[in-house]
Amino acid sequence: MPTTLEHLPDEIFFEIFEYIPMKKLYRSFSRLNHRINSILDSIQPRLALQYVRPNEIHDPSVIFFANRIRKLSIWHSNSLNLILFSNIRSLELEHPTIKQLNEIRPHTIPQLECLRINNNNTRLPGNAFYELCHSIFSGEFSYLHTCILNNIQFDCQWSVLSCKLRSIQIDVKNCQDLSYLFNICPELIRLKVMLDDEYFNFHYSNIYQTLCRLDLYLRINNWSCEELESLLIVMPNLKYLSIQTPFAQRSQMTVESLANILRKCTPLLENFFIQTIFKKQSSTDDIHQLHPLFKFIRVVQAVTTRADHITISSKISG
Repeated sequence: MPTTLEHLPDEIFFEIFEYIPMKKLYRSFSRLNHRINSILDSIQPRLALQYVRPNEIHDPSVIFFANRIRKLSIWHSNSLNLILFSNIRSLELEHPTIKQLNEIRPHTIPQLECLRINNNNTRLPGNAFYELCHSIFSGEFSYLHTCILNNIQFDCQWSVLSCKLRSIQIDVKNCQDLSYLFNICPELIRLKVMLDDEYFNFHYSNIYQTLCRLDLYLRINNWSCEELESLLIVMPNLKYLSIQTPFAQRSQMTVESLANILRKCTPLLENFFIQTIFKKQSSTDDIHQLHPLFKFIRVVQAVTTRADHITISSKISG
């Protein structure tokens, strides 16, 4: 005789299963009967597997629901076969293996939208990460719009204007790579970049119309207002700008020249943040009057250099 549970329509099971953790769902309902297994097999790819412990990564529930997992975030070394996770939309790997880097391809994860890869592992050969970057920046992932990558080696043979990324966070070794990034990614809305170069020598001949948010971390000594202007002048539609430098690193820019650059280059700017050592000191009252977005000022004196490390922001920062 049918039980009360078996009388429930499939839609009720789908709703109930959304509130049950993946491991409990597998252990409680899998293999009960053919109907329940069919319902489990029909679950839409909404599950998330995040911050899982190393000893849980090969749990039977992970393998059973692999192609229903939408978000996968793993922050430890593992040997997980990514090919099983064909419906992933968001993938984060803190310690990827060579095999996993080779598995991240459009034909294995065709719905990928967001990707974060840490390439700080010096044991990984560069060609595995290079091949992945080639797929990304050649526009092979149809739905990929957000990437967080580091230690990229750009290749001038990557297809110009083919990448559809809208948001990217990267480290670049020189200003030339930053210019090339603009050429291969023409639709960026948000860019977070650490620029590590001996000189601030940026040249870009076009106007980058789409960029609305720029988070800039400069590891360049003695950069000037003219050099910053050469970057911002090509981004007239910026609405958010953040500039940070290492604590003891100086710029050759005054607060007055910064205010002039912002008026000239970023007429649509709504939110602003900078944290650096300026060429000369200015009083807090004077800084407030230079630009409408210079609302909150904080001054910290560096112990080693005795220089004032100044934070200027349009909003109160935490």
